[in-house]
Amino acid sequence: MLNGKVAIFGGSFDPIHFGHQAVCFWLKDVLNCNSIELVPTYQHIFGKHLESFENRLHMCYLAAQNMREYVHVSDVEIRLPIPNTTYNLLDYFKTLYGSFASLVCVIGSDCLADIIKWHKWDKLSSLAEILVVDRPGNENIVAPFPVLRYPLNITPTSSSVVREAIKEGKSIEGLVSHQVADYIYKNKLYEVK
Repeated sequence: MLNGKVAIFGGSFDPIHFGHQAVCFWLKDVLNCNSIELVPTYQHIFGKHLESFENRLHMCYLAAQNMREYVHVSDVEIRLPIPNTTYNLLDYFKTLYGSFASLVCVIGSDCLADIIKWHKWDKLSSLAEILVVDRPGNENIVAPFPVLRYPLNITPTSSSVVREAIKEGKSIEGLVSHQVADYIYKNKLYEVK
């Protein structure tokens, strides 16, 4: 069993992009995480429409190809109660790793505005350290509990920017990996229907 620090990096990943991959590299190289659990959300807790779980999961596998020694793409959300919550996800990994690893939960700063609406939000820090990754325009949102916060100077992008570019017929080069881009185009994801 693994000893050390494990990052739980969940999200819609709709689609996964270079910003997400940069966070994984940073978690490994700067925060010294032994392992990163990349966990695509099965169903958005607040009902936001997402591309199919299978497509988003597959794109995560493609994006993690060059990080396989420390990034594990997890399909656990398909087996957890729906809709799943961050608290339940952390509880699952806490049980899985037990005392063999300390957990770090990675969330975007844009989530802080609504975090008090989350299930058992005030108990999240009892399961893991909470690491907030600042996203442009959301750097000044204050957390209602202690968090780790490190400035990440990564290219500002978002999944919505990628989806919008595809709808407008623009290139997504430099936003997602070639493997993810090929998968999106081959399967006609995010195109106007």
